Amino acid sequence: MCCKPTNTNKEVCQPNMCNCCIGKRQFLTREEEIEMLEKYKSELEKEILGVDQKLHEIKG
Repeated sequence: MCCKPTNTNKEVCQPNMCNCCIGKRQFLTREEEIEMLEKYKSELEKEILGVDQKLHEIKG
């Protein structure tokens, strides 16, 4: 994997390692960062729901 997570939950592209970072901007506006964090939070909530459903299924 060419992109390494950092302690700020952003990925740092390793140049010339792959094409996944081409076109990604380095600096986001405040609004873009809020939107990204809200989407991330939504995905985490869906993941928790899936884990809860799986636990319920396993426990019977």
